[in-house]
Amino acid sequence: NLTPEFKQDLISYTNGINAYIDSRPQNRLSLEHFFLQFINPDYKVGKYEPHYPLAWAKMMAYDLNGNFQQEIKNSKTFNTLTPEIADLLIPPYPEDHPYIVEEWEGKGSFTSNTPQNFQDFSQSIFIKYVTKDLQTNQALGSNSWAISGTHTDTGLPLLANLPLAFGVEIARRLELKLGTCIQLKWPNDLYLDGKKCGGMLLETKTIQEGVTAVVVGVGVNVASHPNEDLLGRPVTALQSDRQELVVLEDVALAVMQAIIAVSDLSYADITNCLRRQWPERDFLLNKEVCVSQSAGIDVRGVAKGIAVDGGLRVDCGGRMEVFYAGEVSLGHVGP
Repeated sequence: NLTPEFKQDLISYTNGINAYIDSRPQNRLSLEHFFLQFINPDYKVGKYEPHYPLAWAKMMAYDLNGNFQQEIKNSKTFNTLTPEIADLLIPPYPEDHPYIVEEWEGKGSFTSNTPQNFQDFSQSIFIKYVTKDLQTNQALGSNSWAISGTHTDTGLPLLANLPLAFGVEIARRLELKLGTCIQLKWPNDLYLDGKKCGGMLLETKTIQEGVTAVVVGVGVNVASHPNEDLLGRPVTALQSDRQELVVLEDVALAVMQAIIAVSDLSYADITNCLRRQWPERDFLLNKEVCVSQSAGIDVRGVAKGIAVDGGLRVDCGGRMEVFYAGEVSLGHVGP
């Protein structure tokens, strides 16, 4: 049932993987393949088939649906309750609050006050049960650009600058390796010749009081890139329009060295680095942008660089606003 265009995309994708497999010894395909052949000398990498990505997508769908029962339960609950009661269960997140909220307490007679009669009591028990998954506190944050300044020496938010610093250093090292200019689209996208060629994701987890672990994920289009028509925005790869071969290991090494280098910097060093280097790589600077926020509100204005704590500064008709989260688009450039 696949369209001819999609079938051809799968074939082209498969041909690219097989070309890479055939281009080097098996133990140099990746670090994992090195250890696989070291542990099992008879291990052989087979030919990659077009249906493999479909099977992998199916596996990912199974892997990511672990909480589907909670999602269905929550959906039914919030489609049944009135907005007023729903707001009691999940208080609105403050729009001007850039930090991860580690704890919250519901407000209202059903969640905090002592029930005064049987009806209140039964409603309280019901709401407590159907929202038990919402009331856990795992202190997690995905793409969290800031944490409370109470956990830093300077009293200023720290993680707001951290992903930006990773981006600057990764772009600098790729530029040294490839000899081509890499720009940055706030907060976490790498751009080459006006097209997206990579991006980053940060996950944080509070390990203990005052200690937060950060996992940095970086994806870079090295030899190929997704279909622009399907994505609806320009994309490219490091290999595009280059005669010299871009070696995957060189790119991976540059990224790892950048992450290690930034991890050793102090907050002051990160701030100074961004003040010097971000403006020259800022893809959005002085361009009209649209910031889409989680509440369904779009804010339009002109990007004016970053604030001292890493937020995006936008001139909204003479009123300067700072954003710490949201999808930022620029004309044909989607989020």
